[in-house]
Amino acid sequence: MLQFGQQYCTAGKKYRMFKKKDPKIYPPNWCPKLKKPCEFRVYDFKDANTWYLHTLLKRKSPPDGYQYAVRLSGTVNLTPSAFFSMSKRKGASELLGVMVKIGEIVEIDDGLTSNCFYLTLNGVKYLPYWDTARARKNEYACKNSDN
Repeated sequence: MLQFGQQYCTAGKKYRMFKKKDPKIYPPNWCPKLKKPCEFRVYDFKDANTWYLHTLLKRKSPPDGYQYAVRLSGTVNLTPSAFFSMSKRKGASELLGVMVKIGEIVEIDDGLTSNCFYLTLNGVKYLPYWDTARARKNEYACKNSDN
């Protein structure tokens, strides 16, 4: 029986109540939804035509999800908040261990939420409402032959 005012983990078949010693701000280590290490995905323009249109219009804001597709994915030992704070001192390519270009979007998924970051000349910009589900549906076509 669920009780009002208690916090529960909803992963799995049965709900598990948080204990008094468990943290109230972030999920505890026993949570089955929590991914260790976190997954990351790098999104780039899905083809050369969308990239060209975006640069032709000289837009400063990040493109919508329907214009992007997943270029590569992997795992990283950083949480989304650690990635954001460390990206002010180091480059995203150095933190992720793969080549990441300006204008791409990096998604870090810890199992509970996925956080997206837009890479600009000035650093990393947090995108709280970027549509990752729409971008995952697109198929990535290499812009040039060296990729």
